[in-house]
Amino acid sequence: MKVRIDLHELIKFYDEDAGAGKHSNSIKTLAGEELAFALLVEHFKRQGATARRLNQSCTPGGRRGPWLDGWLRVDTGGNLVHYQVEVKSWSFHGFAREESLPVCCSKDALAEFKRGSWKRYWGDGCFSSPRLNKVLTPMKPPKDATTVEPLACLWSPLHPIGADEPLFEWPLDHPNFQRVWVFSMSAFARQVLCSQQSLEAELPSVHARMTHLNRLFQAA
Repeated sequence: MKVRIDLHELIKFYDEDAGAGKHSNSIKTLAGEELAFALLVEHFKRQGATARRLNQSCTPGGRRGPWLDGWLRVDTGGNLVHYQVEVKSWSFHGFAREESLPVCCSKDALAEFKRGSWKRYWGDGCFSSPRLNKVLTPMKPPKDATTVEPLACLWSPLHPIGADEPLFEWPLDHPNFQRVWVFSMSAFARQVLCSQQSLEAELPSVHARMTHLNRLFQAA
């Protein structure tokens, strides 16, 4: 089921609106993870690839270890990659963020913010938060997987040099992976907003939850 996303309001909610802080966790619980995968799929689609989230748990090979949020299967037409994805919808209301970033900020301000944000998220060869760094733990791959890559899907606008690209790779000194991919939902939404006000995406769970809320509660 498709849902229309108002990109300006989405960015404002996560990056600018301090008054939304007391509601941010509720909104992220309702829509955060599904929204993240939908934006990833849309990004790869715009790059000419076919992408879809798999209906398969992203779990370690052994009996113990961290779980990730899901698998994203991306086919670029001759190259098939399975990304093991961890989603963190941390916004300026929460993790390592003290300043808001307006929707209509300058390019220089956005680039500077991205560089500072990256320094907060990454250091000494790993992500600063163990809750995110678990993306570097190998998961049990799908049966048809030949290439597996870790992908950290974050809300925050971030990039090592402040570039416009919402998806980038970062080299690793790691026994299982040569690199980690990082996707910024905010950077992608801001990029799309330059040409269109809204985006339609497949968000079946969000649609179902909105339906239940509308049935239960109505403004008096």
